[in-house]
Amino acid sequence: MKQLRIVISNYDDIKNPYYAGGGATATHEIAKFLSKRHDVTVVTGNYKGAKDGIFDGVRYVHIGMSFGGPIVSQVSFALCFLCVLRRLSFDVWFENFIPPYSTSFLPLFANNPIIGVTTVLDAESFACKYHLPFHYIERFGLKRYRYIIALSSALKTKIKHINTNAEIRVIPEGVPSWYFHISPSEHPYVCFLGRIDVFQKGLDVLIDAWKIVVKKYSMIRLKIIGEGTPYDRQKLEQMINKLQLQNYVELIGRKEGNEKIRLLQNAMLAVFPSRFETFGIAVLEAFALGKPVICSDIKGFSWIDKSVCKKVSVDNIDYLAQAMILLLRDASLRKLYSEKGREFVKSFTWNRVAKEYEQFAIDVYEKSI
Repeated sequence: MKQLRIVISNYDDIKNPYYAGGGATATHEIAKFLSKRHDVTVVTGNYKGAKDGIFDGVRYVHIGMSFGGPIVSQVSFALCFLCVLRRLSFDVWFENFIPPYSTSFLPLFANNPIIGVTTVLDAESFACKYHLPFHYIERFGLKRYRYIIALSSALKTKIKHINTNAEIRVIPEGVPSWYFHISPSEHPYVCFLGRIDVFQKGLDVLIDAWKIVVKKYSMIRLKIIGEGTPYDRQKLEQMINKLQLQNYVELIGRKEGNEKIRLLQNAMLAVFPSRFETFGIAVLEAFALGKPVICSDIKGFSWIDKSVCKKVSVDNIDYLAQAMILLLRDASLRKLYSEKGREFVKSFTWNRVAKEYEQFAIDVYEKSI
């Protein structure tokens, strides 16, 4: 097997203080696997305290400005992209799409193959959020890609409607295989795991629903695990204070490794009321750790079979509250969802996912020579 020079670009990384989301985890895990046999460089955004170098065997290069907060960092990352493209030698480049417009038109400027990765493909939703036409940029950009990885079959269908000539492979995200050997437990709390983005993640709906839940279960806490921008953090705190839920909701902040696993492992159930997602790696982690899951019924979660979790209408406070109350009341139903969910995601391991990335890279490289 030829050793390939592989670049993986993703604005987010696992140490980014503002995000550190599921896409960053996926990039790191895939890069770790590929680095065993190939020369791999991860290009990611800059931030205060970021350091270039080797981490877990993966070479990281940060581009853009390290000051000015997340918006300045993201904009400068996009502006520096083409300079890095010209500077780095590569055989195959995996470009993780980034919000709000997803694509960066990289294939227009590259001589070697670019594989687009649909870590984010929600420009229509971001257009609604910011009242800007990001979806036009996304549609135009998608037509420039010959090779694309779709995280789900639903995304493949969406892309095919826009770019009929693209070669698309469906490769989901994953979890470490040892997650399935961890025994789940139950402590008196419900958890949300993910980036604190009030609008996208539906945290406003969750807080309103929790106000209803605590009327019946005042001894159970809601633990929100994750971090976001100062604006979203402050907005969430204001909502909690306004509804006088300070004693019923805990903002845990960002947690990693065993601490994150312990918090998920011991929750009674995990809740994901997102308005939009591309895939949702945190949901996958909850399933793998044997947690009953409640999630919104959105296209981004269409890869999840309705029989293995409780799906509720997006933006419906009462439905979400009643779903949480139902599962908190019924231990046998929690056990059923725990077992079904875990079995459902047993094939979603990083080893399998990374092998599929490697094979796609090899296939694309061989077509290019």
